[in-house]
Amino acid sequence: LATRIFRSGPTGIDRVEYAYARYLLEDPATVCVFTAPLFSGAIRSERARDILTRVERAWRLDVTAQDDAVYLELRRWLDQPVDPQAARPARFRSEKTWSDWMRDADFLPVRDILRAETRRERSVARTGAAPSMFFHCSHAQLDKAERFRWQQEAGLRAAFFVHDAIPIEYPEFCSPGAFDRHVARLTTVSAHATLAIVNSRDSERAVEAALRERSLREPEIAIVPLAVDDSFARARQAPLQRPATPYFLYVGTIEPRKNLL
Repeated sequence: LATRIFRSGPTGIDRVEYAYARYLLEDPATVCVFTAPLFSGAIRSERARDILTRVERAWRLDVTAQDDAVYLELRRWLDQPVDPQAARPARFRSEKTWSDWMRDADFLPVRDILRAETRRERSVARTGAAPSMFFHCSHAQLDKAERFRWQQEAGLRAAFFVHDAIPIEYPEFCSPGAFDRHVARLTTVSAHATLAIVNSRDSERAVEAALRERSLREPEIAIVPLAVDDSFARARQAPLQRPATPYFLYVGTIEPRKNLL
């Protein structure tokens, strides 16, 4: 789990991590390993599910469009004529208070942190000869190979989700240091992965090229396309409502690599 509570809206990678965590924690045999900057260890399944509940609340996944004040305000604004004299863009802020942020924050109790490493070791020991695998679907901490040494020492097979190789292919569109961090991530994957999972053929091509260029071991790679959210699967076609004023809608992080200009 690498949840991000304090951000008002999740990134695409955040949503992928959340979806995998929610799916895997439906299995009572799943052991949740929390990889953080200062520690790495297992947390109780109940605690992991509690974190996901707070993620849902922080991301407002449990709120319908008609209950979302920010959405309703934005929709009203879009239906108004464009003001060419407007001096600044309109901003639409969440009404969440600091107490709401703190309630939803993914802080772990000290006792869980102190017991995490021991709980992980005991969980690995309990698996015995049963087939098991460590699955890491985040880029978080992946550039720090020492965080995953325990998996190798335990003899566990491991699968890592590599979302893309953009920081290596297009470093000019990423933040300073992103290139080196992503090379370190692929180095970790090369050293520890039994299987690497990517979301498209293009990501597979990019990851393979980056590994070969650096003479790094290439694990088996599987293409697993991203799924459609349940809300889209349940959606029914409705009559098209044309807005009073034409507009462009962009959903995603605001970064140079998105080519918004």
